[in-house]
Order: sequence, then C-alpha cells, then structure tokens
Amino acid sequence: MGRAFVEIGADASKLYSTIAQVNKRIGQMGANLRQVGGQMAAAGAALTAPVVAAVGAASRFEDVLLSMRASTGATAEQLDAVRAAAMTMSAALGIGPTQAAQGFLELLKAGVSLEQVLGGAGQAAVQFAKVAQMDVASAAVVMADAMNVFGVTSAKAADTLSAAADASSTSIEGIALAMSQVSAVAGLANQSIEDTSAALALLANAGIKGSDAGTSLKTMLQRLMAPADEAVDALARLNLTVDSFRDAEGKMLPMVQIIGRLNQAMAGMDQAAKDDVFRQIFGSDAIRAAAVLTTAGVDGFAAMRDGMAGALSVADKFGVTMGGLSGTGLGLLASLERLAIAIGSALSPSLTQAFVTLSRFAEGAAAFVSNNQETIALVAQLTAGFIGLSVAIYAVGGGLAVVSATVSALMSPIVLIPALIAAAVAGLVAFTGNWSALSDAVADADLVGAVEVVINSILNIFTMAGTQLYVVWDQMWSNVVQSANTVGAVLTGIMDNILNGIMASWDAMVATVQTSWNYVQSFLQKGYDLAKENEKVDSEMAARARQREQDRPGVAGRMAQADKENQQTAADSDRRVRAAQDAAQDKVQERADSVERRRQQREADRKAAAEARKPAPGAEPAPASNPARDAANRQAEDLSNPSVAADSQPADASAMQAGMQNEERSRTDIAGTFSAAAIGGLGVGSSLSQRQIDLLTAIDKGIVKLVDQGTDAVAT
Repeated sequence: MGRAFVEIGADASKLYSTIAQVNKRIGQMGANLRQVGGQMAAAGAALTAPVVAAVGAASRFEDVLLSMRASTGATAEQLDAVRAAAMTMSAALGIGPTQAAQGFLELLKAGVSLEQVLGGAGQAAVQFAKVAQMDVASAAVVMADAMNVFGVTSAKAADTLSAAADASSTSIEGIALAMSQVSAVAGLANQSIEDTSAALALLANAGIKGSDAGTSLKTMLQRLMAPADEAVDALARLNLTVDSFRDAEGKMLPMVQIIGRLNQAMAGMDQAAKDDVFRQIFGSDAIRAAAVLTTAGVDGFAAMRDGMAGALSVADKFGVTMGGLSGTGLGLLASLERLAIAIGSALSPSLTQAFVTLSRFAEGAAAFVSNNQETIALVAQLTAGFIGLSVAIYAVGGGLAVVSATVSALMSPIVLIPALIAAAVAGLVAFTGNWSALSDAVADADLVGAVEVVINSILNIFTMAGTQLYVVWDQMWSNVVQSANTVGAVLTGIMDNILNGIMASWDAMVATVQTSWNYVQSFLQKGYDLAKENEKVDSEMAARARQREQDRPGVAGRMAQADKENQQTAADSDRRVRAAQDAAQDKVQERADSVERRRQQREADRKAAAEARKPAPGAEPAPASNPARDAANRQAEDLSNPSVAADSQPADASAMQAGMQNEERSRTDIAGTFSAAAIGGLGVGSSLSQRQIDLLTAIDKGIVKLVDQGTDAVAT
C-alpha cells in the first residue's frame, strides 16, 4: 500500500502523458468540428440575413406605431387602422409603409385628426414629400402647419406651396422654409395661403429665398400691424394710418390691397424719397420685402397668382414622377419592405417570447449574484489565483471546438483544485480527529494499529476528494443539460411558431376555397344547407388548429416542457450527489469504527493482563520485578564464573552482531516503504518502527548508565 502511494505521488508522468494524448486527439477533433461549424455558420448567416433584415424592418415600422401611441394616445383600434392604411398606401403609391406611418405620426402630432389623416391628409403628405424631394416626416410638418394656420385642406396646402415653387425660381423646400418663418404672423394678419405663397414667390424671383424671405415678409407685416412711432410719422407723411391697412372689421387687408395702397400713397415720389419712407416704416430688414412687392405692384402680384393657378396639382406631379425608373425602383423597394414587415410580424410573437425568456434569465442571474455575494467573491478570488494558468491553457487549447472546450472547462484547475483542496482539508481534519487514536496505538506499541490509523486517514482523503470531484462534475453536467434544454426549447419553439403560422395561412386559404365552393353548391343544389357546411369547415379548421398547438406548442409550450425536464434533471443530480456523499460518509465511518474496535481490543487485553497478574487469594505476593536489577544480577553471576564468561562472550558478540544486522534490515525495509511519502510526507516524521528502535536504544543506554553508577542506582 505504501509503495503504491509513493509511486503515484512521486511519478505521474504516465497519467499526464495519457491525458496529453487524449487532449491532442480531442483538439484535432475540435479543429475539424470548428471547420465544419464555420461552414455551417456561413451558410446559416446567409440564410439568416434576410430574416434579420425582415425583423429589422418590422421593428422600425412597429416603433413608429408605438411612438404614435405614446405621442397621441391612439387606441389599439386606431393603430390597427393606421397600420392597414400605411400598408394600403404603400401598395398604391409605391412608397415604404414605414415612411407613410412617419408622415401619419407627424400629422397627428401637429393636431390633424385621425379622420383627416386617413381621409386624405396622409396620402397628400406622402405625395408632397415625393414631389418636394423631402422626407415624409418633414413634408408632413410643413403641410400640417399650413393647414392649421390658414385653415385649409391638406391637398390645398400641398398644391399651393408646390404651385408657388413652380411659378418662381425656388424649390418647394425653399418655399417651405420661408413659410415656416412667416406662416404664424401671416395667419394673424388675415393673409391667405395663396397671397402669402405668391408674395414669397415674388421675393424668390428677386433673390430673397428660403428662411430669409420668410423673415423679411414677417417683419413687414408686423410693422404694418403695430408700427413704431417712427413708422407712424412716416405713414402720416403719406397720409396713411394703421387703419389704412385694415377693413371695417379691423382685420388686415389682403396683400394685394396693401401693395396697392402703398403704391397709391407714394405716387409721384422719386426713388430716394420712397427709400427714406420705407426705411422709417419697415426698418432695415423688412424694407427688402416692401420694395420688391411694391415694385411688382398689383399687376405683378396678380400675374404671379395666375401663374400659380396654372400649375399641376401635387397628385398629378406624383403620378408623373413615379412613372419613371426611379419611381418603379421605389415601388419595388416598397414591395420588399411590405414583405419584410409581414415576415417580421409573423416572427414577432416568437422573438418577443424569446427575448422575455432571456431577460428573465438575466434577471435571475443578477438576483443570484446579489443574493450570493460572498460566494461570487470567493469564486472571483479563486479565479484570480489561477488566471495565469487559465491564460496559458487558453493559448494552448484555443483551437478546440465544442467537445474539447467542454472537457477543458470541466478539467480546468479552477474547477478541480478548489474541490481537491476542500477534500484534502476535510481529510486532514479527519486525520487530526484520529490523532488521539494514533497516539494511543503508539503508546500501546501497536505498530499495526498505528499504520491502520494513518492508512485510513489517507483513504479518507481520497474518498472525500473523489466524492467532491464527482459532485462538481455532476452539478456542472446538470447545468449543461439544463442550458441545452432551454436553448433547444427556444429554438424549437420559434420553429413551431413559424410552421404554425405557415400552416394557419394554408388552412385559412383552404377554408376560403371550401366555403366559396359551398356557396357555389348552394346555388346548384336544392336544399343545400350552406350554414351547416360552413360550420363543418370551421370545425375542421379549429380541430387542425388544436392539433397544431398540441404537436407544435411554440416557445411557451416548449419552455414549459423544458422547465419540467430541467426540474427532473436537477432532482436526479441532487439525488446522485446525496447518495455519493452518504456513501463516502459510510466508508469514513466504517474505517473509524475499525480503529475504535482495535482500540477497544487493546483495552480489553490490558484489563485481562492486569487480572492475570493479580495473586491468588491467600498467596504471598511475588516480589516486584525489576528487569534492570535482574539483568545486572545475571550479568554479575555470569562474570563470577570464568568458564561461563569465556563461553558466553563469543556467543554474546555473535548475537549482538546478528541483532544489529536484523535491526538494520528492519529499519531499512520499514523506512523504505513508508518514511519517504506514506508517513514522512504526511508530516508524521520518521517511521514508527524507527521511533520504537530509538526509544529502546535510549532505554538500554539509560540502564547501562545506571549499572555503571552502582547497585543502588540500579535498584532505584
């Protein structure tokens, strides 16, 4: 037993060599699997890319609808109506459903009612955006502002702004920028959208465009609505007042009339006088707008209005622009987007359930960390202690695939060494608990019993280490199985939902065909019960749906099944762990019982020997035996007899030499077997036999010393 222990403890090269060969083959297998896995991953990525794109398109479309609910408080029914309208408009106009929904959102946020949006405002915004070459959201904002300020319809707002751009040297976007600056003041000044747009078009032809034109016209109207003192004096020079630009109800006159009255008041003035009056009335900014408009005059303003009236409507322009290659391409992209949204919507329930499951897993992990901070800290400390070794193992075994990585993880020192340490500590604790038993055996000169205590302690260490490793392995494997069950359930459930959706669509089509045929049969056959036959179709479809739910329960059903399997797996692991721990405790207890029985036997032997030494009743007690004194007396008698002394010296010398040889052999055999590792390595020291020999030698030397000191000392 001792030699075997020493060999295992001192030379494990065979074990390491075998493990290295196995790990090398696993690594080769891992490399092959990695190559195959890479090819499969590439194919999977190619197959997954369209699905990912579809999910992304559906998510963006869904985000717009959810923003609509958050911003406007739209109900679920209203969102369904918006969804349907966006898809219908996409198909009719050739624009993406998401763009259409964004236009709807901006109109609703601007205060346009849902009825107006679905009644034509949404379509007008989409068409206006295409014609103006603006994004739908921005175009919808401009159009909504014009509708709210001037109180016109969506078509009127879009057509007027578009006509002003067509009749001038600016774009629809330029008119829109100018309108964003002046629209509020123009509305307060009682100006129509047509007059305001015509004025902006005249300014554009004069080189004043965009927001600059809107700001100049806004300031001009403000100066006429509430002129400053200097402006009042300047108007008085023209025989004009604030009321000169208002009607009987106090409202501002239309733009063309304001231009006419200014020109009438300045008739006959030279240009320098006009400029000075305009500077005082309108200031340095608005003087530009006033000068351009009065220069154009009533006739120029009317000509601009006539030019705007002859422009094509936004709807007509949209039809023209969508007839070319660009429009056809946009129509194709819109079709693909609708397909992507349909696919993404079909996958949405499955993905939502999967994300909820992953979120719950993350929350559970966070809760575990919060509730087990001491355990996490201990694991972190152990991990930090072996970080260098982990990096080395990762560098060497980085090419391993799934199998090799799993084996390396399970056999990692981070996992094994803490378990071995825990088992060794437990074994040493047990060994310390047996120290009294070891001391008793040594004190009783029971070498076999002492060795039994040591060997039992060693076996206890191996028993507990093996049990601890088994517990770690079993629990880790249980976690791997449970994780695989959960992942498999999610993936299988997603496939279930996809297949169920396809089959449900197929059943719906079949049901439509069957009910249509039933309707035809009701015309061809007298007494044909159409309602009953349609009810049969509905019953059959419902039975198919139930069968589908039973055969393919989806993510929720698969997760429920996985939960049951995981609970059973965890219970089986706990049962195996408890059984292993109980068996280990039984073995440890059995060895402890064996040591205790031997101790009790020694105690019984001592009691029996004591009873045997007691004198019989009535007999005189034997003189106390003194081995040292008896040995000294015998030696003195032998020395007093010359013949005996002469005969005995060679024999004594021979016996002494033989005894020393036997002693040396015994010492060598025992020390060679146990002292190197079995006992010395455990901290016990030299062999027990050697200790007994040393003790007897010391006693012998003491007796000789006492003999040398005299008879009285021997007796003492």
